[in-house]
Amino acid sequence: MTDASDTTPPNHLPPGPRERSPMSPAFFVALSTGLAVVIAGAALAFVLPRFLNKPKTPAAPPAASAPATTEPASTGALQARIAQLQQELEEARAGSAAARDASARNAAELALSARLDRIEAAERRINRAASAAVAASALSDAARTSRPFPAELAAVERLMPQSSETPGLRVLAEQGAPTRAALAAEFPDVAAKAKASARLPAKGSGFLDRLWAGLGSLITVRRIDDFTGQSVDAVLARAERHAAEGDLEGALNEMRALPPGAQRATADWRERARRRVEVETRIAALRAAAMRDLSVASEPGAPQ
Repeated sequence: MTDASDTTPPNHLPPGPRERSPMSPAFFVALSTGLAVVIAGAALAFVLPRFLNKPKTPAAPPAASAPATTEPASTGALQARIAQLQQELEEARAGSAAARDASARNAAELALSARLDRIEAAERRINRAASAAVAASALSDAARTSRPFPAELAAVERLMPQSSETPGLRVLAEQGAPTRAALAAEFPDVAAKAKASARLPAKGSGFLDRLWAGLGSLITVRRIDDFTGQSVDAVLARAERHAAEGDLEGALNEMRALPPGAQRATADWRERARRRVEVETRIAALRAAAMRDLSVASEPGAPQ
């Protein structure tokens, strides 16, 4: 007998296990849980190191806890300080420029003052030298006459106090000196006396020599055309020719050869001729020195 429960309908397979759907609610629960764990782990990994490494700082005062308030104030003070420094720098630059300008003006004024001083000093030197030259010329004109010239010499001494010629002129200025023309006009008479004196007998001469000398003194004959030799006539003739030409120096040089008697007879003339020569020599040196000083004073950069 066959059990009815074991009988299977023909042509049918036995039933297998029941298949589950992949999108069941349990799948979504497991997926959500896994995502939550992953997100929590990532958040913990990001936050935990920051929390552990955060430095411990002391509690700040309430005023410091508001940087938003103090930072603008500090920036404003810094900007104000910078502006103040910039202003001080500009003022310093302006002051330095003004000081340089003032210094340049002072230097220019000093240079101009020094230049004016030099010009005035040069003008004084030129005026003094020109005055000395004029005074020396006036002295020369006065000394050409036979009159004394102390006033003209005093003027030169004031303007040329360092001259070595003025002391020697003081005595000459008080006396004056005959002119060359006057001395030349006197010379014939002086020569006649010299010729007569040359005939005087020597000391201890005999009666005839003295008699002949006496007669010779009454009538004197002198040759004036004999220019050669060393006779009294020749010496006096040459001296007279020099005197007539204005050459007193040549006449005095010739008269050195006269014998003693003739020397004594011409002593006064020779002394006055020497005075004339000395006056003119010293005054010529004075005039040359005055003109030299004037030339030097007129040169640029001449010493004061």
